[in-house]
Amino acid sequence: MSWASLTPDQIVSTANLADAVVTGVFAAKQSIPTTIPSLALTTTTAIDYAYVNVDPTFASNRLVTKASLSAAIVGPGPYNYYVYGVDGNTMFQSTNGGFTFASYTALPFGQDYTVLAASSTGQYLLAASRTLNNTIYVSNDYGASFYSNNIGNVGTSYTFTTFYPCDADMSSSGQYMVVAGKTLSGGTHSLATVAISSDYGATFTAYYGAYQTARFAGRLSVAMSQNGAVICYVAVDGLNNNSWRYTSTNYGASFTYGGLSTNQLFYDVSMSSTGQYILIVNHGTASTGNFFVSSNYGSSYTSRSTAGGGIYSGMTSNGSIMQVATDTGNFYYSNNNGVNWSQDIGNYYPILGMAVGDFFVAPLISNYLAMFRDTSSYLGYDTCEYKPSSSSVTFYTQPLTYDYSINKIYRKAINY
Repeated sequence: MSWASLTPDQIVSTANLADAVVTGVFAAKQSIPTTIPSLALTTTTAIDYAYVNVDPTFASNRLVTKASLSAAIVGPGPYNYYVYGVDGNTMFQSTNGGFTFASYTALPFGQDYTVLAASSTGQYLLAASRTLNNTIYVSNDYGASFYSNNIGNVGTSYTFTTFYPCDADMSSSGQYMVVAGKTLSGGTHSLATVAISSDYGATFTAYYGAYQTARFAGRLSVAMSQNGAVICYVAVDGLNNNSWRYTSTNYGASFTYGGLSTNQLFYDVSMSSTGQYILIVNHGTASTGNFFVSSNYGSSYTSRSTAGGGIYSGMTSNGSIMQVATDTGNFYYSNNNGVNWSQDIGNYYPILGMAVGDFFVAPLISNYLAMFRDTSSYLGYDTCEYKPSSSSVTFYTQPLTYDYSINKIYRKAINY
């Protein structure tokens, strides 16, 4: 039975509470059992599973009713958002919008994880390290276990022995996954390509159409639409300080080369759920513009801002609100699909990663951002909730990190 269908005096079960978490009524503290039959909750067990207040007249062993429970104010919302983070040793998951994180102990420890992606429900996960050759860790059971996989070669004219993952994304269902990575030529020159899986990470194939033999790849970033059809990947020519991009609208079967962009450093790319809106941020300053926006699935781009130092980007599912974090700790945001941009107030220290999403609070859709920043002389990190309409930021300390090397977070929403 759903939480909404309960009457005020009905006893709450684990299934009812799990549904309340999924629909954003409460924030989960830990995974709630959904086995059948579900169990009736006491005051103690309800508080153990979720951030709830219980009627103070209820004893610890008394069965709770719907009317006896209310949401505890615990930090950033929306509570039903999955947020993922990686640091130098492991991968973290938050099931409550970034308020608390738990590590995946099933992953091999100490692999310098810098790459991650997830399906909307969190069932399918991908983790990798930019320093670990041709190895990708995939989970199909919400992170309970991971298996390692590698990239397959393509044809006799396109084979390689190295593939260092740099970034990844996947479709909402998890069926389609894309990994952007570097291969080595002659042991020195880094060449860029993408590898795609269409079978939930069981196999990966590198695609010749996205391969640039004349480029020396530095930083790479990739984004995929929620159905997996649209893929855009960008890379920096670390030797000549130029950048280029590739776009596919047919699940990676073929890619269109967007040409070399001189004096550009494309550090990050993000897209809306359909792939119609694509945002590319430029870290350099000697250019005609640093935020490039496409509203036609990557067919063309318009330069929209001259702000420098962009390192991370994100947008709401429909592309209406876009945000960029800079290496100086500032934020830029657009409320009209990237047409106009504004800078928020303040400096939020070096940004180590960010994720942008939207959540539904009837009858309005609001913007939500979570990010990592370095704090306490690189001994920890914070996440935050940020509302560009008021330039208000609230930080929440996260004590689970092992070191300062967290460099990205990634968000998927179950109501995306």
